Amino acid sequence: MSDIRFLDQIKEAEAMANARLEDARLEIDERKKKAREDSDAMVANAWSEAERKHSDIVAHAESQYRKLLSDAAKEDYTSSLDDKVVKRLASKLSERIVELIGRR
Repeated sequence: MSDIRFLDQIKEAEAMANARLEDARLEIDERKKKAREDSDAMVANAWSEAERKHSDIVAHAESQYRKLLSDAAKEDYTSSLDDKVVKRLASKLSERIVELIGRR
């Protein structure tokens, strides 16, 4: 009779162990899900912050560009530069503007 009781205790212990394993698996799954959600939120916030900073930089660059144009309109610099230099500078300036706008 004690052998049957011993076997019953073993089965009961195995059932308890299996239940604990299942509980642990469920807890791990919940923790993984929360970690995924937290990391997704962090990545989304980082992208949002990067976009905001980029917009600020572009807005600042555009402001400086407008100021340069305004200052250049007030004075006549073309008389001191030859046409090749002016065309080369204008080309570089347009490339830079296109590059900045392309990053938006």
